[in-house]
Amino acid sequence: MFDFFTENNIIALKSLGDPLTIWEYHKIRGRTSLYLAENKLAASSTIICAVCSSEPRKVLYQLQDEVKFTMKEPWHYVSDDNPPFHIVIIRKLKMEYKNYPLLLFAPMRKFKEFLKHAIDNNRLEYVGYAYMLHPQETKEVLMMTGNIPIPEENVKFIVNDLTPERILRYIDVQDRLRGVDVQDRLRGVDVEDRLRGIDAEDRLNGLSREELKELQRLLNDKIAENER
Repeated sequence: MFDFFTENNIIALKSLGDPLTIWEYHKIRGRTSLYLAENKLAASSTIICAVCSSEPRKVLYQLQDEVKFTMKEPWHYVSDDNPPFHIVIIRKLKMEYKNYPLLLFAPMRKFKEFLKHAIDNNRLEYVGYAYMLHPQETKEVLMMTGNIPIPEENVKFIVNDLTPERILRYIDVQDRLRGVDVQDRLRGVDVEDRLRGIDAEDRLNGLSREELKELQRLLNDKIAENER
């Protein structure tokens, strides 16, 4: 992914919940030294790379007496010791397709920007990946983006993860009633999930004169049955 990778690459992924602290920096360096010794690898053909969700300020600016970091790009810093310690900051990565796999792990604001960028550029395979990581935020971006041709496998994945009640929140009343006949609208039993939350007035909306007469007949029969 990065042109600074070499023969041996020691990679550490650091999230907002598990950031790169000064102590984590020393721990990674120590483990790298042990790994090189056990496997008889040369430090000259090795790099360390910490991929961080956001900028590890203390490591970059409070270790100046021990190690100096130089900025190569706004998203990329490298130390002056051996083996070199590279820091990649996901939040500062450019919004480019080659960075999409890492942008999935960006802080939330950047994550939403990335997902919209992916949708706008028809990289819809990333909708499913995004949903696995942040389902609620992914749905918010999808609703803001509007109607898009999401691949069927992603639609199935999202729908299978939702309950009928949550799905129905996003379906218009008229669409929910379409194809439900008079008796089903009256009973609301066999189509319980579809009719849940629709009041009596909406259930009657759009019925013809003949259907209303049939509905009245059914109501009269029901009243007579209850009075027996």
